[in-house]
Amino acid sequence: MELEVKNLEFSYGKKTVLENISFQVTKGEIVGIIGPNGSGKSTLLKCINGLLSPQKGELVLDDKNLLEYSSSDLARTIGYVPQKELLFSPSPVFEIILMGRKPYGAWKPGPEDKEIVARIIHRLNISSIAFQDYSKLSGGQQQKVLIARALAQNPSLLILDEPTSNLDLKHQIEVMEMIKAESKRGISSLIAMHDLSLAARYCHGFIIMKEGRIYTMGGKDIINARCIADVYEVEALVQTENGQPLVIPVGSMNKAINSEEI
Repeated sequence: MELEVKNLEFSYGKKTVLENISFQVTKGEIVGIIGPNGSGKSTLLKCINGLLSPQKGELVLDDKNLLEYSSSDLARTIGYVPQKELLFSPSPVFEIILMGRKPYGAWKPGPEDKEIVARIIHRLNISSIAFQDYSKLSGGQQQKVLIARALAQNPSLLILDEPTSNLDLKHQIEVMEMIKAESKRGISSLIAMHDLSLAARYCHGFIIMKEGRIYTMGGKDIINARCIADVYEVEALVQTENGQPLVIPVGSMNKAINSEEI
């Protein structure tokens, strides 16, 4: 699977949210999309997933324009994991994950669909919660279930919108380890993230966004103090621990606010 984004632009009315976005994601690659709030990360993911329609540009999956995919074909190719999903009725975890089989005509899931879900549950080591009520799970457990549902679609590409936000350290690591394991199986991932150190540990490449444009993209070397200062207006120390960048925020570079003005 290869995703190619070419000169993508998106606007809400007269407000430009994405401008001239171009990049590629190759098979098995984990690409982190990072940048401050309002930089266009979530909008970009929704354009790729077909939830929003860009005004300009192309989205190409495996040499085929995204517009040429039917909704079911797209759902069989891309698995989308939102930040959080609210369900208003009691829903067992197994049934939530089984929803991922709907693109295969599984409104009445058969034995094969249930077997696929059972294998995914075992693979992700969530058997202990398989028949619990989703709404009563912790945030980390719910995120694992949403990833499992996306994997039940048998996608080539996972799109994850801040999958570790509001999770404790243990669940952050467990969720990212899940994504890493799927990468080794050949599934690509495009992940919007805020935690730069966590992104540096697990992602192969990075797209750094600022004000709806790509500020820069590349490998771990682009996560540096100068880049962080330009994009986030934050002074930071970037150290190397076990070969991985470790970002330590020092303080805001906004001089307009100080203790005397508060």
